Amino acid sequence: WQGADGQTHSIGGSLLSDTGAVFTAAHSTTTFTTTGSGRTLDINNGTYYNVSFTGTGSWTVTDTALVVDNYTQTAGTLTLPSGTTTVGGYWNMTGGALTHNGSPMVFTATTTNNPVAFNNSSVATLLFTGTGGWDMNDTNATSSSVTVSAGTLSLPSGTLTVGGSFRNTGGSIVHNTSELKLSTSTSATLLASSSDLYGVTFAGGGTYTMEDTSLALLDTLTITNATTTLATGTLSIGGSFDATNGV
Repeated sequence: WQGADGQTHSIGGSLLSDTGAVFTAAHSTTTFTTTGSGRTLDINNGTYYNVSFTGTGSWTVTDTALVVDNYTQTAGTLTLPSGTTTVGGYWNMTGGALTHNGSPMVFTATTTNNPVAFNNSSVATLLFTGTGGWDMNDTNATSSSVTVSAGTLSLPSGTLTVGGSFRNTGGSIVHNTSELKLSTSTSATLLASSSDLYGVTFAGGGTYTMEDTSLALLDTLTITNATTTLATGTLSIGGSFDATNGV
């Protein structure tokens, strides 16, 4: 099946591909509108361009991976594949819910100002590898871990809760007055590189290490029920330093 640029295709049920079938979206939009439950999406690991979920039903991606350019969701529930979800542009959920199924999400955009919103659904690992820019538009967000290897990531305005490590290895972080909360029962690391962070909390009973030689926090550092090894050079704190229940 071959789409064409600018076309819009609306599907009220499942999208199923038999063995050997090929789905080519081109620059078209595929919209899923079902109000029923248990719908299936299978395009033999093909690629969507613009994909939108507007129905109040539910879908499960049975492909081993999901590749989209731009994603929109206003209603319903989508279950991601167990493999990697790759996003070439934006991922914008203003309604509905997401079940991540352990699927890491890789953002590869080369353009700026791409919204990233999950409508309060928790997600697994987030990897930002493109040279573009992303704005986390939710007030609060929850992820298993976050790595920025290129591009610019603007954090949510409220709290970003990370169940593992938060590492900026080659990009830039815009703190957006966000509270960064690391919460794990095992071990994790924090690496901001040359970017400033706002408030940071270490929680969950885990063991944390600041990888930066020097790190600037513009607001409060809190260590609660956790053990934290600070930066080896200078740690600058613009608010309070509260380690009452930490080490």
